[in-house]
Amino acid sequence: MPAELYAIAGLDSRGNTMTTLKIGLLDTFLAKIGSLSGPIDERINNFLICGYARVVHGSREYNPRNYDPMWREATDVLSRHGVSYFRTLDEMLDIVRDGLKTGEGDFLGEALCALGGASPHPGSRLQYVTPYEVAAMMARISMEGAQSLVSEKGFLTCLDSDAGSGSGLIACARYLKAECIDPTRHFFVEAEADSLTSFRMAYIQLGLMGLPAIVSHIDRKTGRARGRATPAMMPFSRQAGAAFTSWLNQSNRRCDTRRGQPWPSTIAWPEQTTG
Repeated sequence: MPAELYAIAGLDSRGNTMTTLKIGLLDTFLAKIGSLSGPIDERINNFLICGYARVVHGSREYNPRNYDPMWREATDVLSRHGVSYFRTLDEMLDIVRDGLKTGEGDFLGEALCALGGASPHPGSRLQYVTPYEVAAMMARISMEGAQSLVSEKGFLTCLDSDAGSGSGLIACARYLKAECIDPTRHFFVEAEADSLTSFRMAYIQLGLMGLPAIVSHIDRKTGRARGRATPAMMPFSRQAGAAFTSWLNQSNRRCDTRRGQPWPSTIAWPEQTTG
């Protein structure tokens, strides 16, 4: 991240100072995960596995016979740790949902930083999380002219090829909402992540915000990608109609704010899964 962006956003050169969320919610989340047994990395991973499965499948019961590997991962967490542990993970997901509703910060990004699983400091050995102040500033720049694009074709598209926890796309959605553009109806996002942790974080947060999105896990060495649509994607596609479908099918399509990339070789759509 260029140093001048930190300066403009009012941060020091290492990206110190993250947005202060509703302290009660963040503290409650940290207390919940602190109450669980096992190494902290395992607890974080279990939450992301089960939170991801829950966002994909909504309130339907977990089914160990489902073909989807992530569904089986979630039931494995249940079988290894029991119902009480599993319910705590589910309560944590509700806290994340409430935290995102406050309209402040990148909830999971900040939570992982507090737990020592990520860092807002460039060059850290931990997974990097863009400070939300920087993400919000970049959103204001990238979303300039959004109103005219939405008026012209009915929707706006955005690609984040290094989505991390999804903070940049969250900031863009909030900027649009402040400009009286409903991001759940007029904003399609494509998020790419090169780790399962960031993939799950981004999917959970974009899904809970009701954003139509394709979130992809990219293997940078092989170029292989697997994408999953958020639950809001199907309703958005129907509403946006032929104009969106035509754009979607272009092999050389361009997003409004970043150059589009080829679609992942495998995209799982919510309506293709079974509960």
